[in-house]
Amino acid sequence: MTPAETVILIRYVAACCPQQKIDSYTPDAWHDLLGDLDLADCRAAVAEVARSRPFIAASDIRTLVDRKNAGSLPHSDACRGRNCRDCVWSWCRCTCHHYAIVRDADALAIES
Repeated sequence: MTPAETVILIRYVAACCPQQKIDSYTPDAWHDLLGDLDLADCRAAVAEVARSRPFIAASDIRTLVDRKNAGSLPHSDACRGRNCRDCVWSWCRCTCHHYAIVRDADALAIES
């Protein structure tokens, strides 16, 4: 997201949450926190949060966008089936994922 897009996002937040305090430094701070994310993903996250809360934090937006993008991680499908929440967000250290890796490696070795 560019700085100009961050200003657009802040104006969208202001429209969704008119009681939220926004000043001239808000776009700069939010760009530092969310600049690596896509504007469309951030807007969707704002809309989702604004449906249930009167205020929106940049961390709320990042959390929702990261959850949406977690599905593209190669290990997330194997871990979600086993309810291993921490596997979706960081490098897998859980036992079930370790076994999934070993099982898949064994299957590849047998096919070779």
